[in-house]
Amino acid sequence: MPNGGEFEEIDVDSYAISQNIKEAYKASSGGYVFTVEFRGYSEGNIIVVGVDSDGYITKVKVVQNNEAMGEDALNNAESTGIVAGCSTTARGYNQAINNAIEAATILDSIYIK
Repeated sequence: MPNGGEFEEIDVDSYAISQNIKEAYKASSGGYVFTVEFRGYSEGNIIVVGVDSDGYITKVKVVQNNEAMGEDALNNAESTGIVAGCSTTARGYNQAINNAIEAATILDSIYIK
């Protein structure tokens, strides 16, 4: 997250957020970074999602990809925001991003625009 400053780890088990959120960090300048695990065709896919203090997604980075057919789709999604060619992978990827947005809303009581 650009200009994120320092980050404080949040105990994700202390909040009623998606179990797919494996790690959460609050930036001193506002906003969050989430590590989110999701299932596409395969289990164990992991992305990191940045959400700024206004509730906008700042970055999505694929950290672990177990999708044989979705590898190109996920790598392309990092730069375009679009997962194409793999509907199961796309649903899992999009749900993981939604989980991060929902977690930011819960943690910061912000309205996502």
